[in-house]
Parts: sequence; structure tokens; C-alpha cells
Amino acid sequence: MKKIILDTGGPYIILLLRIITGWRLLAGTWPYLIAEKPVQEVVDFFQSLTIPLPTISAYVSLYAQCACGILLIVGWLTRSAAFILAINFSVALLAAHLHDPIETSFQAWALWVISLYFLFHGAGNLSMDKLIDWFSFKWFEIKIDEL
Repeated sequence: MKKIILDTGGPYIILLLRIITGWRLLAGTWPYLIAEKPVQEVVDFFQSLTIPLPTISAYVSLYAQCACGILLIVGWLTRSAAFILAINFSVALLAAHLHDPIETSFQAWALWVISLYFLFHGAGNLSMDKLIDWFSFKWFEIKIDEL
């Protein structure tokens, strides 16, 4: 009985991981995108790290995290979103958190690892990606049967 429950829970855990990760990305970027917080804070932080083109980099990072968060939640284009996030958090780790203690850099490390997970494993069975694959396969199967 326990084995059955543990074996069938995987898709739900992956869905939960996608939702929580996407929610965290949205929560971190949304205040800047709706002008509740000034984007200049991020620009100033990027300037302090000597990141090239800090204004452009700030907007690219904020919009990438927001868009990819939405894509993760619905499970659509998950590997592409994860690729973008893996690059984003690689830069964050190298530029800002590489020498920080784990207590302050844990969130960036966790988001980087989660991004890598979705990059290599995809969104799971409970996702738009899987639904699109299923419909594409069924359409292809129907077209071949008609020949």
C-alpha cells in the first residue's frame, strides 16, 4: 500500500515544485514590474556587482524571471524556461553569491538546481508540455492511419 502511494505521487510533487518555484519567481519580480518597488534598486545592485549594462540586465533578469515563472506554473515550454533561468541564476551565483555563506545564498542555489532539474527532466506528466505532446502524437497517429 505504501509503495503504491509513493510510486504514484511523483507527478503531483513535480507539479507542486513547478507551482511553488513559479510562484516564488513571480513574487520576487512582480513588485518591480508593477512599479510597487523601483527597478532602480536592482540596477544599483547590478552596478555594485559591476555587471555590464546594469539597466538592461536588470530589466532582462526581471522579465525573464517573471515570464519563466508563469511558464513553469502552467508547464509550457518548461525546458526553454528552465534554460533561461539556469543562465540567470548561474550569473547570479557567480556575480553575487559565490563567496556568500549558504545561509544567504541558499535561495539562489536552490533556484539554480531546480532550473537544472526542469531543464534535464522537463515539466512532468501534469503539464501543458505533456498535453501538447499527447495531442501531437494522437494527431500524427490519426494522419498515418488515414494513409
